Amino acid sequence: MLNVVTIQGRICNDPIVKATANDYTYASFMLACERPKNKNGEELTDFLPCIAFGKKAEFIQKYCTKGRMVIVSGRNQSRDYDGSDGKKHTTYEILVSEINFCDSQKKDDRIDF
Repeated sequence: MLNVVTIQGRICNDPIVKATANDYTYASFMLACERPKNKNGEELTDFLPCIAFGKKAEFIQKYCTKGRMVIVSGRNQSRDYDGSDGKKHTTYEILVSEINFCDSQKKDDRIDF
C-alpha cells in the first residue's frame, strides 16, 4: 500500500512546539494550500494540519514561521480522540518526514550551519 503526501503551501501560524509525556518534542502547524479556481472563478484554500517529531520538530521551531512557503512530504494519518462533548472524533493530519523552503530568505532570516 502507498500513503505518500507532498504538498506546497504557506505556513498559517508559527508552529506550536510541545513535548510528550516521554519528553519527545513535536511541532504542529497548519499549511494553507490553494486549490484550482472553481467554476465561478473563486480561489479556494485548504488548511491542512501537519505534525513533526524529534529533530524535524526542532528544525521547524527554529526556522519555520508564519507565511513561509514550504514543501512538506510525509504521510496522511488519522487519529481518534474523545472530545469534551463526550463523543469520539477523528482528525486527519500530515505526519511530516521532510520539509523544504520554497521562498527566499529575508536578510535577517538566514540559516547558519
